[in-house]
Amino acid sequence: MNEIKILIITSCSGEKKINVDNPAIAKEIDNIELRIKKEEELKEYKLTAKEMFISNQNIILNLAISNIKNIDICYLSSAYGLINQDELVIPYDINFSAMSLNDIDNRSKFLKINEESYYKCKNYDLIFFLLNIEYIRFLNLPINLPESKKQIFIISSKDEKFLSNIENIYYLAFSIDEIYKFNMHLNDFRAKIIKIICKEYKNDNKVFLKIYNNPLYIRDIISNYLYKDKFEQLNFFDT
Repeated sequence: MNEIKILIITSCSGEKKINVDNPAIAKEIDNIELRIKKEEELKEYKLTAKEMFISNQNIILNLAISNIKNIDICYLSSAYGLINQDELVIPYDINFSAMSLNDIDNRSKFLKINEESYYKCKNYDLIFFLLNIEYIRFLNLPINLPESKKQIFIISSKDEKFLSNIENIYYLAFSIDEIYKFNMHLNDFRAKIIKIICKEYKNDNKVFLKIYNNPLYIRDIISNYLYKDKFEQLNFFDT
């Protein structure tokens, strides 16, 4: 395998390029007739997912991969489910923070998140998941991909317990104290790791292949980056 296909799954965000007084709510997204009506009402505010979701994490990601042809980004949206960057969305107000765990589970089943994730991810060799715990729950793990498909989760160490018993995945877990050394929010730090890997790719175009062959190689990349920048090495944990 000389060149691998890479997918990054990140989340939508509360930070959207356009905010309106009358955003779509769940029933207006879920019902096809109501959705058509709402999309017509908000047609002048319709943007691609890439344009709409403007969190720092997503901005960092898009800049990091801009010159790498074999990486795609998908968004896990609380409204639309798993969507490509170029899919059109309207402003909406559907937030996991306002949902119970049962509500998140039910929405995942309604949007067929696990099935859609499987059909998307099976077309890639290396999949990075940059998600907080609510979105990880939304995935309804495991995604039963072949072992040849490497799934790598970048998580907070406090969430390690939710992934430790799932087979055929890898994860990097880091503490809040470690993140603070970079003066970043948790979500931004996930994107920072991808940015560091992409920076390494400019010097070594086999870096993603090396990660595919040994996902723990990411630790070496981060350690080298920290050494070069005279930071203390992070303590990563993995399966």
